[in-house]
Amino acid sequence: MIDWQRFRIDLLHEPIPSGRILSIDHDGTMDWESPKRLSIRGSYESTCQIRSQGGNGRGQATQLYVDVNPSKFIQGHNVFGIENNLILAEEVMRRICFSVPLLPKDFAIKKARAGDFEQLGIHIARSFDAGSLAAAHSIQDALALKSRSRSGRCQSRAGTNYWNLSKRKTRWLGKSYLKGEEIKSRVKGHKLPEALTNIGLEEFAANLLRVEFEIYKQEFIEREIPLIYGHQFTEQIIDTLYQEYWERIEMSAQAAIASHELQSLTRSIRSTYLMWKEGLQVRANMSQTTFYRHRSELLPFGIDIAIPNDHQSSNVIPLIRIIEAKPVSTPAWAYEKGLIFLGR
Repeated sequence: MIDWQRFRIDLLHEPIPSGRILSIDHDGTMDWESPKRLSIRGSYESTCQIRSQGGNGRGQATQLYVDVNPSKFIQGHNVFGIENNLILAEEVMRRICFSVPLLPKDFAIKKARAGDFEQLGIHIARSFDAGSLAAAHSIQDALALKSRSRSGRCQSRAGTNYWNLSKRKTRWLGKSYLKGEEIKSRVKGHKLPEALTNIGLEEFAANLLRVEFEIYKQEFIEREIPLIYGHQFTEQIIDTLYQEYWERIEMSAQAAIASHELQSLTRSIRSTYLMWKEGLQVRANMSQTTFYRHRSELLPFGIDIAIPNDHQSSNVIPLIRIIEAKPVSTPAWAYEKGLIFLGR
């Protein structure tokens, strides 16, 4: 699904009154000024950010900048959605024009429908069913511990794994998180609107691992990929991009602890490691407190006892299972309840 769109559309219009941001030097002179973004309220509590840009010398703006999570803006949630860039852009523009009457509505919607806009960034997200919440946590932990991209190791922050974090907003960024936990969080931008709770979305998302890639214009420029306009981002291109960036995430195999390091472990930790090495279910043989204490002791050695060991690169197995699995499809009841937007 498309989880975010950022685009700029050529559109002659009266500047949208949104205020301005000023940068003042130490001596009081103005260094630069820029129009503020205006928040347009969409479905439920979601918003879209827009801003007038450019000028024709006669007081009119020449471009409209749009920054939006189209699924949330239109549906009120992004548990599932579509990958049709133009259908989403058209509906976003229609709702913007409804909220800002001074825009040339028919012309703006027509340009969006045709994909006649500059694509500044796109986020592509897919969810994978891990089978259980415990399995989802194990895979997420394995990614945090053993995955890397060309720019370095995975970085984990507040339950989310990131790849290529230093290049965020300029090139590309990968991230993974547990969708079921995200929509239950207290963070306003993540939690489900009250009106969409207890109708099946929480249960559907409970065991889902969401893997998302943010890709920006500068990435296409530096790689000399001719993707500039919205109409070029077909569903086939979006699928190709997603698969390509998935392949940039590398997973290393878990190694056994060297014999001399093994002797440095306490007897209880060593016993836990040996049980795990033999493929036994460690979690079932100890209390939760002991399990997590032993796990934290063994993680510095590259061993994650939360991931069952089957004697063959155990932490690769769950990752391969998720990568090769097809993304979860939108459930039939979502169409019946009108929870997914497919176009007009």
